[in-house]
Amino acid sequence: MATIAALKNHQGWMYPVLTRKKLTSVLDTLNEVGMAARTKAEIDELGAHLADNKIVLRYSFGKQIALGVGVFVLTYFGAVLFDSSLVFIVGTGAAIAIVLDAIRLRARVGILCGQLVERSVQLDYGLVPVEPEPIRARAAKLEEIDKDSSVRRIWHTMQARYQGTDVGFSYITCHFERADIAKNTSQPSQQMALSADIQFFPFRIRPKLRAKKKDSIVPRSGILAEFPYASGLRISSTGRSSLYPKEYEPASYDFRRLFSCNGNNDAGLARFLNPATVDAILRASRAVEGLVVEVSKDNLLYLSTSSGNVTDIELPDYGNERLDPAKTSEALQRLLQMERPMQRLDALLKLAHELVKYHDSNFVVNEDISSSVSA
Repeated sequence: MATIAALKNHQGWMYPVLTRKKLTSVLDTLNEVGMAARTKAEIDELGAHLADNKIVLRYSFGKQIALGVGVFVLTYFGAVLFDSSLVFIVGTGAAIAIVLDAIRLRARVGILCGQLVERSVQLDYGLVPVEPEPIRARAAKLEEIDKDSSVRRIWHTMQARYQGTDVGFSYITCHFERADIAKNTSQPSQQMALSADIQFFPFRIRPKLRAKKKDSIVPRSGILAEFPYASGLRISSTGRSSLYPKEYEPASYDFRRLFSCNGNNDAGLARFLNPATVDAILRASRAVEGLVVEVSKDNLLYLSTSSGNVTDIELPDYGNERLDPAKTSEALQRLLQMERPMQRLDALLKLAHELVKYHDSNFVVNEDISSSVSA
């Protein structure tokens, strides 16, 4: 496994501008070391190493652009001199390749630094990648998986341990994507597709319209956790459930307006939706869009949102010279030290924390909540 020692094998990093070959090698090593890191301290050490050794992640970008322009100019005059379109085509292709290579390598610096920042935040949360297929099998009884469409994938599966002041549990982040085939009736231009039958003798073209179907990609991202305190229910801001037959309406008007509540039986829903739980779900819905709270028949809690991947963070703004690793050697260290919370994940973890606290009989709660749970 690559370590920080691999970086120290690169000689000549003290020069302010690296050669293209040297920069490529450095970026490869940074990527290998960063992706192999198992603690945040290992990632932080990368930024410290660049800063301590005054390593700037750039090379003679302007010179390579100038080289590409020079090749094009020579190609143009060569083509005029020899009156050869082949010389012009080949030379222009070479000039474009030189310029695009310079742009690609410059962009790779930003992409790599973004990946290192993301990896640093994941390690700060304790997130460790896990294989998606076992997660998919465990979640098979959730409505999100149990729908009619068979085209699905699951990715961004990472496992971690959440430890609050009084509640701790293991959870898994995941991102589902479902493709539903449906007739599109929203816009006439999309509803029908134009095609034609061509007859050659006698020659005629017969236009015809046919119904057009589209693939509707439905992304959902969230967390999974064991929840032995309830089962077989779904609280959804995206519509009624097709898996759980019973409907329930809590007393809260705001809650009824935003959520559909379905379950295997009314009593289970009433016990779950005590006043504290209703309030917690309402607060969480203000932080994440398209909130769904589901507990499968085999006690798997799924909290999800439609607003994006729960592990997304706000990536660096490289327009700030102090945060651009191609302009200053301390930039990566600053980027790694900046606090970048996963806001959607924090909101869902807070909700999961409250759900466990309000339904685990080991916790002492106030009289109103206790009476609601025992009702």
